[in-house]
Amino acid sequence: LSPLSNFDDVALFLDAINGGDSVISNLNCDFTPGQTIERNTCRNPWFFDMDIRFSQELPFIGSLTGVKEDRIEVFADFSNFLNLLDSGANIRRQLGDFDGRVALLTGEFDDEGRYVLEGFRPFEGEAFTAVNNSIWRIQIGARYEF
Repeated sequence: LSPLSNFDDVALFLDAINGGDSVISNLNCDFTPGQTIERNTCRNPWFFDMDIRFSQELPFIGSLTGVKEDRIEVFADFSNFLNLLDSGANIRRQLGDFDGRVALLTGEFDDEGRYVLEGFRPFEGEAFTAVNNSIWRIQIGARYEF
């Protein structure tokens, strides 16, 4: 690392890589300081999803209308049930987009080939909470069979 680097950004970067929570949640990186971080070393936090359906079949008015063996099913579908129980549970946080690339650092090399770290940007559109996967939903419905 070049002495021309911004050492405030270096400290933030090392804190994030080492699992500190002041910048980003744990990146789960496995690296040795002073070495290049290999590709696919860091991992996003685990994300658990639980969807539940409650349903009940009930006899319907078939005996009154002449339709034999008709029934109605009422149901409730819960998407992301864990987040319904606890608003802090089952929130999907990730770095990078679908291709997995994350541009957290900006910089260049000095005349001796050392990396000049000029910026650490963990929250500029790269570190985000996937809202669609992190909220709970309930769908209530009925189905009639005859």
